[in-house]
Amino acid sequence: MKKVLALVLLFALLWGVSAIAESDVKLSDDASDFVLLSDAVPDAILEIRYYSTYNFVGDRIDGYEQPVALLTREAAKALREVSDELVEKGYRLKIYDAYRPQMAVSHFMRWAMDFEDVRMKKYFYPDLEKDVLFPLGYIAEHSGHSRGSTVDLTLFDMATEKEADMGGTFDYFGELSHPDYTEITQEQYENRMLLREAMLAHGFKPLAEEWWHFTLKDEPYPDTYFTFPVSVHSVQPLFDPPAPAPAPAAEAFGEEYWAVLAQLENGTAGAALKTAAAAEKVCAFAVKGALWNLDTPSLRANMLSAFEQLSPQEQSAAQAGFDAVRALLDDCLRDWEGNRGVFEDAGVAESMDEVMCDPLNRLAWENLRNHTLTMGNDENAE
Repeated sequence: MKKVLALVLLFALLWGVSAIAESDVKLSDDASDFVLLSDAVPDAILEIRYYSTYNFVGDRIDGYEQPVALLTREAAKALREVSDELVEKGYRLKIYDAYRPQMAVSHFMRWAMDFEDVRMKKYFYPDLEKDVLFPLGYIAEHSGHSRGSTVDLTLFDMATEKEADMGGTFDYFGELSHPDYTEITQEQYENRMLLREAMLAHGFKPLAEEWWHFTLKDEPYPDTYFTFPVSVHSVQPLFDPPAPAPAPAAEAFGEEYWAVLAQLENGTAGAALKTAAAAEKVCAFAVKGALWNLDTPSLRANMLSAFEQLSPQEQSAAQAGFDAVRALLDDCLRDWEGNRGVFEDAGVAESMDEVMCDPLNRLAWENLRNHTLTMGNDENAE
């Protein structure tokens, strides 16, 4: 009976809000004043939770087409100032969410009405019943994120190479998430205040219920909710793309690339960890060589030249090593959060975050993968 009454209340609230929303809320698909956050704040680390399945819903959220972050130009400029200040203090910003399309908010609303779906309850709302999330305001039909000048973030400590301990996780529904919550350690509270003070100093205002949530005070679109998806294709690049990089020489790239793969011993103890470590090296090669923007024939010729210098046994081992690395990284492209654990165990998760959370770095690996496949390592490549 309790859930039935809650459902009746929820639908009544939704009907009333929707009736107002139809006439009073301004929607827009104009992304001309938005930028890619990684262009504007290159030091920021991206962990876009709603692109992954590790969020309070448990699914990738509608409208998150790529693991990138978008903001209005004004908000991005202010966030760059925050980043510059904190980098001097030994920290980087880690971004969980920024602009959120209206279709994502609508996804949240549909989820909130499905009281049976409590897959992520123990992680994000263990002390609350799902049927109170909407009445208590944790879920709403419109979000300030959709206006484009709100960001959810935390601090990454460059000294420890870990996130700063905030005493609670992002998107936790409860009093623990209030910025002024005091039943945490002194260090955790100070970390919250360090982030808060930096954000306030550069024109952002906080939210009383969430230590990670900040909105630009003078947001340029206070009454407009945007609808375009989260994708690099939604915005114009802030800077002109760099000129194509020269293809790496066989000695500088190909030999090292094949050597790493040939050294893998698949099926042996610790093979998964060795494969993860090799995958990290392969991705580092791809990113360092800017393989997201390379002349295809030159790259293929260099790699083939290096491959032909290997013995038959080394060639066979390198092909097997490539197949193992490819399988692992292809799984990661589909679900990075679900596969991150093996890289943590191998001690290379942080560097792989840079690959998996940056579209250009992902493309660098995909280009290298495709070049290698054309050399006959997998006749059944998709």
